[in-house]
Amino acid sequence: MFQKFFSIVSLGFVASNHDSALFVKKTNARHIFLSLYNNDMIISGDDFDGIAFLKITLSHCFVMKDLVLLYLLGVEVASSSKGYLLSQSKYIADIFERAQLIDNKIVDIPLETSVPCSPSDDIPFIGYTLYRTTVGSLVYLFVTITSW
Repeated sequence: MFQKFFSIVSLGFVASNHDSALFVKKTNARHIFLSLYNNDMIISGDDFDGIAFLKITLSHCFVMKDLVLLYLLGVEVASSSKGYLLSQSKYIADIFERAQLIDNKIVDIPLETSVPCSPSDDIPFIGYTLYRTTVGSLVYLFVTITSW
């Protein structure tokens, strides 16, 4: 499938130097962005006629559904006539729920000193998978927030 997208170069699209799955077309003062992710593509820009033509052209090569982008990779997308609003509040709430941190009470010392926390203790720390998943999710959150 990815090789087929290189045929869009004939339509005036250029592959991005920063992301091999992003294609950009600039016409006059207008832009079209086409981004690939697995079997999905996101088409955006301010050249509405060009986007309509692109969708028709791509529909000859691929079976397509025209869906509204609401959520992708932990980012909620809301659109309006003024542009897009990106939010990760649902992603953050999901992290808290998965880590079982909903409705917890705040304490001065977040870790009980009687609970073994290291491999050197007699009882191994239970929940290392949850810990790793939570830390990985927080790292992803930080990376995506700082890249906006």
